[in-house]
Amino acid sequence: MGLNLTTLELTKSFAGIPTDTTSHDIFIETLIISTSDELSTYLDRDFELKYHNETFYGDNTRDVLLNTYPVRNILYAGHSGAICGCSGNVVIDLTYSGIERPTILINDDAETLILNTDCTSSELPIAICDTVLDLSNAINLETDWTSEVSNDLYNKLPARAITEIFENTLEDSDAEYEFSILMPLNQFRLVKMTENGLYKASTTIHYGHSCVVLYQAGYELTADLPTGLQTLVARIVADYYRSSTRDLSLESEKVGDYSYKNAAGAQDIINRYSSQLQQYKNISV
Repeated sequence: MGLNLTTLELTKSFAGIPTDTTSHDIFIETLIISTSDELSTYLDRDFELKYHNETFYGDNTRDVLLNTYPVRNILYAGHSGAICGCSGNVVIDLTYSGIERPTILINDDAETLILNTDCTSSELPIAICDTVLDLSNAINLETDWTSEVSNDLYNKLPARAITEIFENTLEDSDAEYEFSILMPLNQFRLVKMTENGLYKASTTIHYGHSCVVLYQAGYELTADLPTGLQTLVARIVADYYRSSTRDLSLESEKVGDYSYKNAAGAQDIINRYSSQLQQYKNISV
C-alpha cells in the first residue's frame, strides 16, 4: 500500500455526501486505498516519498533519466565499483570459530543489514547511519566483529549507497572470514534539466560503463500532491463509490438531466479518465 492520492473529504464532496454523514467513511477510505494502488500501477509511478538506488548503463551521453520524480534530494551519483576496481570498500573482518559460516544480508526492503552467525542474528537499520563510517561503527557496536573503512577518503559516503550494490566476497581461512561491502566510486554532479527526472551529468557515461544514483523522490503527504491529481482521483473514487452502491444488475439509468452507466470496476472507471490522467504518467519508461 502506497500513498493515498486523494482525501476522504474531497471524495465525499464529489460523491455528494455531506461532511457530517460518516456511515460510509470506512468504505470510501478503502476505495481510496485500492484506487490509489490501481492508479500507481496504471501511471507506472511510485508517488510515496522513498529512497531509490538506480543503476544506469552508459550510452555515450551525459543524460540521466531517473525513474521516480519529483526528486527531492540526490545523495550520491557515481560510476559503479565494477568500473572503478572496487577499491572503496567497507571491510568487515570477522574471526569466528562457530560451526556455520556467518552471513551478511540486506532485507527485502533494502533498509536493514542482517548479520548472522550460527548463534546470533542481528538487524541493523541502515537509516540510522548517515555515512559509511557511521555504519562501520554501528556494526562494531552491534556485533563482536571488527569493521573498518578501508580508506579515510570514503568515510563520508552515504551509508544508503550500499543498499542495492552490496556484495559479500567471503573468504575463509580456518576460523577467519572477510566480507567486503562494495561502494560506487568516482562521484560526479547531476544538474536538473526538467521536473520529470531528467538530469545532466558532469561527465559523459561511456558505453560499457555504468553509474549508480542514490536519491530521494516522491511526496511525503497526500496534501503535497498536485491539486489537479488529488481532484481527479477524488472524482474517480466518487464514481467507483456510486457504482458500488447502486444496483449492479442495472446497465444504465437516466433521471432528468442525470444519466449513469454502470461500470464493472475501478479499471473501467480509470479508463474513462485516461486522457486526463495522461499528464501524470511516468515519462521515464
